[in-house]
Amino acid sequence: MTKFEIVVPLEWGVETFSKIRDIIQAKCKEYAWAQHPIDELSSFEHWHIGCTLHSNFSADSLLKWFKDIPVIKNNSIQSIKSTFKTYVVYILHKTESAIKQGKSAPVDYGGNAPFDEYLKSYEFQGDVKNLVTDILDGKIKEYEFYQNKALVAEIIKKGWYTKVDVAFKSSYTLKSLGADRMDKDRKQCWIYGLAGSGKTELAKYTCRSYGYKDIDIYVSSSGNNPFDDYKGQPCIIVDDVDANTMTPKTCLKLADLFTNSFVNARYFNKQIIAECIIFTSTCSPSTWWKNVSTEKTDGNVFQLYRRLNMGIWHIDDLSVEVSLYNGQGDFVSKMNVSLPKEIADKVKSKTMEKTLDNLRVVFGDSVGHSLSFDVNNIKFDGFMEVKDGDLPKGLFDN
Repeated sequence: MTKFEIVVPLEWGVETFSKIRDIIQAKCKEYAWAQHPIDELSSFEHWHIGCTLHSNFSADSLLKWFKDIPVIKNNSIQSIKSTFKTYVVYILHKTESAIKQGKSAPVDYGGNAPFDEYLKSYEFQGDVKNLVTDILDGKIKEYEFYQNKALVAEIIKKGWYTKVDVAFKSSYTLKSLGADRMDKDRKQCWIYGLAGSGKTELAKYTCRSYGYKDIDIYVSSSGNNPFDDYKGQPCIIVDDVDANTMTPKTCLKLADLFTNSFVNARYFNKQIIAECIIFTSTCSPSTWWKNVSTEKTDGNVFQLYRRLNMGIWHIDDLSVEVSLYNGQGDFVSKMNVSLPKEIADKVKSKTMEKTLDNLRVVFGDSVGHSLSFDVNNIKFDGFMEVKDGDLPKGLFDN
């Protein structure tokens, strides 16, 4: 055995206990003892004394240590089955079961064990167990948990990360088993437009308009595994869909309102638990589909249209054209709305920055300004004097 304890009845006397303690202190790596009083749960006053050994010993070998203490028999030496940390917390009557039973605190305790460290570690362990329970009950979302970086670091440091990670995976399975996947209320659309037109901003704005916070929104990453960092956020923005992002099969599976969706990730497939999915792209679904699909295996784009229950949105010069389709993927209606002001302002700002970049205005001396620009393939490099009001009116209005 590598850990053992001896229970010393008070009737053996303080002197006997002291001899046992001295032997253990001299021969063991770490030890702890506690004196327990008589109470409703204990009929006699006694000491617990336990230790960890430097190497493995048999009970017979250990018994020889105490050959000069006749009251100690072979069955007096009991192996400690738990970790020594848990044993220390146990003899202090600070374990969850001891507290529930109402066991009295020890009269005294001592040893070279780090009592405070072990107590804090045990309390943290209890907190993690409660965390796992809350995760399985659906009270804590994975993406919310990872916002608390200090807690995550502490859990990793204490060796509890695997249990928490498994709990989150299990919570997805439990939700899948108990959920009605006829999820017609999940909101889905496709937003397309030129680069810088405000597609991603409009997608985020839409999620917020439904009451979600930024923390609730997952924006897919670029690369071969865009869902590697997905942690159960209710809103997903599949950003910049192109020929390299996903196949039609993956897109249809992701947008399926009637079955559980799993997507590929680097280490394991991720189950998608979402209430809103928005695709963004520089091209329309039909153009994208034509570029990536194989007719024999992928069918036609109308399978995607009927899943996009919020329609297809085209951003064109600060306005949004919304096309709606029915459950068969047939066109139903079209409407035009203005791009929300806060997004339009950002788009205008980016347009102005781009214009300034193209003009490449460099302030010169007191005489005037040096200009060099290339707009619409018309090149100009020169020097001119510029006074207030000389710049063409409305140059930056758009």
